[in-house]
Amino acid sequence: YRWRVGVVERKNIELQKVNSELDRFVYSASHDLRAPLTSILGIISLIRIDRSVDINEYLNKIEISINRLDGFIKEIIDYSRNARLTVDKKTIDLELLVNEIIAEFSYIEQSKTIAFRISIQGDYELCSDIQRLGVILRNLISNAIQYSEAQKPSQFIKVTAEIKKDKASIIVEDNG
Repeated sequence: YRWRVGVVERKNIELQKVNSELDRFVYSASHDLRAPLTSILGIISLIRIDRSVDINEYLNKIEISINRLDGFIKEIIDYSRNARLTVDKKTIDLELLVNEIIAEFSYIEQSKTIAFRISIQGDYELCSDIQRLGVILRNLISNAIQYSEAQKPSQFIKVTAEIKKDKASIIVEDNG
């Protein structure tokens, strides 16, 4: 009987922790989802009031807010998918994966002036879960693009990797 009570108490503590994490997530997610929407509504109000300003300026601001919202929604989907899926280890062509991710960001204005450098070292194959690794690299490369410093003479994002028998080290470096 005591053993069962102990198990139930541990499960209750675990459940309280999960509920607390869920509350924090919902609060954070709702805030992060509302911010771009509030920005868009504010811009629409400005358009209605101030008809003398170039509408393209407002449309660009709306587009930035929508892209921010879309990015956040993608992060939520990735997080949800990560929590549900089992690890699916396969051989990964890391250079191909990085190039595909860089191509995904080619539509972003900031990425057009950035020199991307990729250096993969090692005599071993990289075996990992491509979905999870893709999410991690996508976030790192996205942040590197977002925080790169346009004022510096040479903007770059460098992805280097060293693949060893028992581990891989991947570094994403930028000038920002």
